[in-house]
Amino acid sequence: MNKKSILLIVVALIFVISPYAFADKPKNIDTQEKQQETISNYIQEGYEDVLKAYNKMIVGYNTENMDTVLETIADRDDVVFFGTGSRYMLLGKDDIKEAFKQDFKNINNLNISIPSITIQGEGDIAWLNSILDLIFNSNDKPHEVIGRHTIVFKKYGNDWKIVSSHFSFSSSENDKVMNEIQQTEVNQAKKFKQQ
Repeated sequence: MNKKSILLIVVALIFVISPYAFADKPKNIDTQEKQQETISNYIQEGYEDVLKAYNKMIVGYNTENMDTVLETIADRDDVVFFGTGSRYMLLGKDDIKEAFKQDFKNINNLNISIPSITIQGEGDIAWLNSILDLIFNSNDKPHEVIGRHTIVFKKYGNDWKIVSSHFSFSSSENDKVMNEIQQTEVNQAKKFKQQ
């Protein structure tokens, strides 16, 4: 394993630990299921362009603009995206593109907002932790879920690109929604095989 790989692993571990270091007490707790998660909003000086890159990805995802989303991802074979469910263990831009195509097919009227975010960095590596509110339709039913997103960015020239991403839902209710979406995809795959 070379030094760059070790550095990326260390940075990824920092991402796993840092949400706990910045955690505030939850706000507006009506019920356990409706708990709003927050982290301290903080952007380290000199890393404001990371937020611009992240916003570009969110806008691309909200508008189902694959080209815009892919522009934010490093053009490397070793880019890794993890997410909720076994389908989201993706390596390389081609796998990521195929997964996003499925998302765009199964999720409609998506609106992602970012109530909480931290961005820090060192040199040409930056790490981002965010809480996301996602509102969308799937299977003709409206859903509102909370997600957690951790990303490692690397600077290429003047552009910050994603080299590693981990997204997860934050409650068992959110897991039910994801399971429903995945079941739809399984059913679609079965229909395709039967044709």
